[in-house]
Amino acid sequence: MVKKKVFPLTRIHEPLEVEVEVYNGVITDAWVNSPLFRGFELMLENRHPLDAPLYSQRICGICSTAHALASTLALEDAYRISPAHNGYLLRNLIVGADFIQNHLRQFYILTLPDYARGPETSPFRPLMPGDYRIPPNIEKTLFENYWLAIHLSAKAHQLVAIWGAKAPISKPFCPAE
Repeated sequence: MVKKKVFPLTRIHEPLEVEVEVYNGVITDAWVNSPLFRGFELMLENRHPLDAPLYSQRICGICSTAHALASTLALEDAYRISPAHNGYLLRNLIVGADFIQNHLRQFYILTLPDYARGPETSPFRPLMPGDYRIPPNIEKTLFENYWLAIHLSAKAHQLVAIWGAKAPISKPFCPAE
């Protein structure tokens, strides 16, 4: 049995580490640890509960909508309320656009350069040290999609801004309003 630790997993998620036990070439056990402390608890101390959606979404520039939604759902549960049907529809549009935006940014913009060799231009050169196993023809296609992903991510972000009042700090559905 051999234990291996992968840290950082990618350059954008350095606080995430994965440790695995390998026996005869097969992973037999795994542990994931994220020692990052973002300070949600400290940021929200001594604040009114209705402040949580507005403050918690400021903790991350990538997933601000998800943090606002999590806080809003907690408030709805605490106050035992639900938004109107159209509120659910609007929330789903905002979250759906945010998911599209985040998936495009995470995969293409933030992670792909760690696993595939980009074109011989900036920002892909100089090439970071890595284990690049993706075949060149697939790399070419991925990086052609990279530029489209930037454009579509921006369009999805515009939808979040339009439907959520503004972005990244959107106006969630708050119980007291």
